[in-house]
Amino acid sequence: MKRLRRRLIAALAGAAAGRGLAQSDASSAHARLIEAAAGGRLSDVRRLVDAGASLRARDASGRTALLAATQGNHEAVARLLIESGADVNAQDNQLDSAYLLAGARGYLGILRLTLAAGADLRSTNRYGGTALIPACHYGHVETVGELLKTAIDVDHVNRLGWTALLEAVILGDGGPRHTEIVRLLLAAKADPHIGDRDGVTPLAHAQKSGYRDMVRMLAEATYRPAMTRALEMRRRAVDIGDQAYGAVVLKAGRIAGEAPSRVITSRDGTAHAEREAIRDAQRRLAARVLDGCVLVSTSRPCAACESAAREARIARMIYGETLADAGSPS
Repeated sequence: MKRLRRRLIAALAGAAAGRGLAQSDASSAHARLIEAAAGGRLSDVRRLVDAGASLRARDASGRTALLAATQGNHEAVARLLIESGADVNAQDNQLDSAYLLAGARGYLGILRLTLAAGADLRSTNRYGGTALIPACHYGHVETVGELLKTAIDVDHVNRLGWTALLEAVILGDGGPRHTEIVRLLLAAKADPHIGDRDGVTPLAHAQKSGYRDMVRMLAEATYRPAMTRALEMRRRAVDIGDQAYGAVVLKAGRIAGEAPSRVITSRDGTAHAEREAIRDAQRRLAARVLDGCVLVSTSRPCAACESAAREARIARMIYGETLADAGSPS
């Protein structure tokens, strides 16, 4: 209510002053407003706004005064313009807005102002990314944290085929800032199973780059739910008097097959948990070949189960409660 009152007062003052602003001087005043905002000259900006210079005016690149102020991280000027009614979502010729640019550059103060003024969380930049994605790219930890307090889509995919999580891994340096961003994204329920256009997941990218801390967090997020289910299968095996093993097959992050060991109860020496889970997945998916699937088991599979996984074209095996990665069975 207080901000609305300020806007109304500013608008009325501007209208009154605008009647004294010669039409021939209007375009010049609009240009001077953008120039003053770009230079961070607060008193000049206030004078021009009071004189009726348009907050909607744009320069040759499509910038408004607010966007020009944001480019220079002139927070006081941005605050005055926003309180006077400037549009935080107005985009220039290359699709930058005050909101999107503040997010990309980590200008936390201006970002907060734009969020409070109704920033469009679904708006995208020239790469088709939300404000969150470049913030992750450039390692702006506080900015990422601020954006994750909103309803922004944490799994939005840009035109490169990357989510914020992928961008933090692929374009990050694997250091403390980007590692913390990965932690924040996972805590916000970012989906670690979404791969790039080639299907390569954030975990696989982190493994390729040797980012150990990221690998640990991503492996936990990617496979812990499946391991929890595999442990439930192991408990089921024990409950029915069988060997203490359980396994799960994942396809695109979802359980496609699961089983406890049935060696004793079925009197079948081949009914190991891993083989039974593979068979269950083949039945459910109506496919003998399980390309792209992952086998998660409570213990390292025996040689026969590894052979069965290779034959089914299982892409990867994860085993043990510590989520050790056995790599590809091929």
